[in-house]
Amino acid sequence: EKYLRLCIDSLLGQNISANEFEIICINDGSSDDTLSILRQYENLNSNIVVLDQKNAGVCAARNAGLDRATGDYIWYIDADDCILPNCLSQLQEELIAKHAARAVIGNYRFPDGANPYVGTEHWGINTIWQDSSVCRNVFKRDFLIRHNLKFHYPELTYGEDALYMYEVKFKNPVTIIYNPPLYFYRDRSSSASHEKTMESKLRILQSNIIEAQVMKQYYESGRHDAMTADRFMSFLYGALYRIASLPKHMSALYLTQLKSQKLFPYKRPASCTITKSYLLGRNDWLQKIHDKIYINLNTFIGYQLMRCWNFTFRIKQHLARK
Repeated sequence: EKYLRLCIDSLLGQNISANEFEIICINDGSSDDTLSILRQYENLNSNIVVLDQKNAGVCAARNAGLDRATGDYIWYIDADDCILPNCLSQLQEELIAKHAARAVIGNYRFPDGANPYVGTEHWGINTIWQDSSVCRNVFKRDFLIRHNLKFHYPELTYGEDALYMYEVKFKNPVTIIYNPPLYFYRDRSSSASHEKTMESKLRILQSNIIEAQVMKQYYESGRHDAMTADRFMSFLYGALYRIASLPKHMSALYLTQLKSQKLFPYKRPASCTITKSYLLGRNDWLQKIHDKIYINLNTFIGYQLMRCWNFTFRIKQHLARK
């Protein structure tokens, strides 16, 4: 409820008529005043549809919206973000003129509590983000339906965008790059990707394992291209990185799970191009050592070295607190 009005107001603030676009709001089992706010907007706006469902997660929510949609194009918007006012007409013209099935758009990043339209950080178009964030893409609906491009793993709570975008890109849609930043991403510490509790860490870890399993099947079915290898290894590295940070009794259980699924140890695909972890945010010799360990996490030695690294880091933190 805290962010919803800003989001919906930005969607309504467009320079095309209400009968040219629809706003489908999925209330995914909210426990605050979200549904009441959504109903208020629905009663006042003919192009707003509210779907109320028991909590089933972001994948099920997006699938429900896609099933209900009747428009030509789909744009998935997270409820704590917003879009640029009066942007839909330009985007619509560009998509139609270029006969595109997908538009990749630029975005802004702004800290929670700040005005999204003032002094925000521009994230330009780049391959890391355009292929991993579903909100930075607009899709032709019949393209998604024709290729059955839904979120097929509703149990995922993390990384579902990256898996979905892999499946989209593999279908090779006619794509345009639309550089003007239209999407405003709110960076908040309490979001799903920033949670720090053990429960949230284990949810993320389990998502990584499922995603690695899925990508392993794609890779071993004959998709040996760099895109497949990179996405597969990024999920596997993510899982092993998180396992290496767990207490020994817990890490042993997850490592046994990966071994039973023949995900560890795993020979790094020759076509994999990953060379960095992007986790420390440094540019020095420590970052280089960390990157070297990270890209060898698929081996016994690399995994053990990462556990040693994490142990040293925890000792350092403990001493710093004293």
